[in-house]
Order: sequence, then structure tokens, then C-alpha cells
Amino acid sequence: MVILLLVNNISITKKLTIMSEVTLKPKIQLKVKGAAAPFTFDEKLQIEMVWNSETDLDLCLFWKTKDVNAFGAYTPSLGTGLYHTAESEIAGGIKLWSYGTDRDTIWSVLSTAKKQTYAEIQGGPIGDQSIKLEMKPDETRWHTEYWIPSDRELSLYSLKVPAEKIRPVQNVPLFSWSRNKDVDIWLQLKNAFSLSQAPPAAPLFTENCWAPSGMEDLDEAFRWVVETTSGDESERWRFYYGTWLAGRDRSDEAIKVLSGSNTGLSKVVLARLLSIAAMSIGFNAFCKTAEKFISFLSAMVFSHAGMVNVFLIALLS
Repeated sequence: MVILLLVNNISITKKLTIMSEVTLKPKIQLKVKGAAAPFTFDEKLQIEMVWNSETDLDLCLFWKTKDVNAFGAYTPSLGTGLYHTAESEIAGGIKLWSYGTDRDTIWSVLSTAKKQTYAEIQGGPIGDQSIKLEMKPDETRWHTEYWIPSDRELSLYSLKVPAEKIRPVQNVPLFSWSRNKDVDIWLQLKNAFSLSQAPPAAPLFTENCWAPSGMEDLDEAFRWVVETTSGDESERWRFYYGTWLAGRDRSDEAIKVLSGSNTGLSKVVLARLLSIAAMSIGFNAFCKTAEKFISFLSAMVFSHAGMVNVFLIALLS
């Protein structure tokens, strides 16, 4: 049995950070409370591992090879357990993680219902978390795994992948935008533009409805609706166009769009963007100037210029 071991802050003779492969004896079990599990790390360091509530150890174990693709945890004192099984070629990942009772415990228990220490078991399609799987455009990835709650301890060798067939991947509906009330208006705007129909009414500022930055193809629709509407309606669309550009980190374009607006909120966002831009210019000048004292003054001047822009816009509004 080969296990990938990641250990942080082992309290033995000194603090260590370890990432290596460890070979354990096949019959060693870590599930019995109070039972020691001695093993040798790189034939240099002997660790006495005791699996109990006083373990001062951050521990992460990845099973790289195993004789069964099932794992789980059972707590006799609670009478509950959770087990996992999957096809090894589809979801062969097995992980055990514990914060122990070291300093990380303080914040780790914040995610628990009873503010108590715990151990995590995790599965998935990768062998360990050093592996990064990248999704290419239009690529589909999938895996199936089974989590089995239990009120008694189960034998891992008795756990089998269920024979029942679940629906094909192509029949599983893909996730869309969440909360229709937050995105319907922007989808309506796109449809109105593409079909040359009358645009919807722009959301009121008090509705707190923002164009999602993840909608990448709103440029033409925004320009169209700003030009085809007038008055307050056009001003609101211009504001949402500018904030959408800012949210997509297109600050220069956002500044240009918002500069043509007369609404107070547009000026507030514009002032903030100008201030950030000025500070960025000042910092770049600082980095490029050899005389550090002069470069410091340059940075201060550009930053001050940004604040002047903010002040002037406030006066003009």
C-alpha cells in the first residue's frame, strides 16, 4: 500500500513540512481510536501516530495504490459513518484529512455545526491535489461516485459499485445562470438587440441589479440600447454599461463611457476609477524612476491628481 503523505507542523523534535511517498504495512489501520500506527518515513524518521482526539497533527493522506477502491469512516461513539465507492478508472481518488488539535483547529472548527474537531474523507477523479486538471473550451468532464451513510461499521471489501444505471451524461441538464430575477433583464436586452425589438426598461438604481461580468457578449447590446433610448432611460443604460466594463477589468473603456453620463452614481464610479488609475500611473512612475526621492514625489503627484479629479467631479455634481 503506497500513500502520499502531506504533513504540516509535526511536534516531534522540530517543526517539519513533508511531502513524499510513504510505504505502510498493509494491515495497519488508523480507524481505531487510541491505536498506535508506527511507520518509517524515508527510513530516517520514526513517527508514532496515535489516532485519537489529542492528536497534535495536521495530516493529509492520499492512497495512491490500494487493493479496493472503497473507503470510509465510522465513529462508534456517534453510531454513524460515511463510506465511498466508485469505479477506480473513473474516480480513484482517496483522501483522509485531519486538522488535529494544533493551532489551525481554531478556525477549522468554524465550518462545523458543533464547533468540534473532525476528520475529512474525500474522493474524486484525481489521485492527489498536486494534480491540476484543466478544462479546455467546450470540453466536458464527468465522473460518478457513490457516498453511503451507515449506522454500523462496514467492510470496505463488501462495498460494490451499484449496478443500477443512472441517466446518461448528455441527458443531465447543464447549469445556467442562477436566480432568474438577477439575469432576466440582461438576457432580455440581448434578445431585443439580436431580434431588433424594442428594448426592455432599464432597471432602477434602487433595484440593485447589475449586469454579470460573466456575460461576455453584452458590448453590442449595451451600445445599441444607449443610442436607441433617450433621457433618463439612456443614462441608466450608460451607467450599467460602464459598471459592466469596470467589472470586466476594462477600466479605460469604463472611464470613457461613464464620462459621458450626468447621473450622480455614474460620477461616483467614475471618480473611483480615475483615482485607481491615477494611483496606478503614479506607482508605475515610481518604479521606472532611478532617483527614489523624485520617483516618490512623482507617485504622490499622480495620486494627488486622482484625488483632485474626484473632488472636481463632486463639485460639478
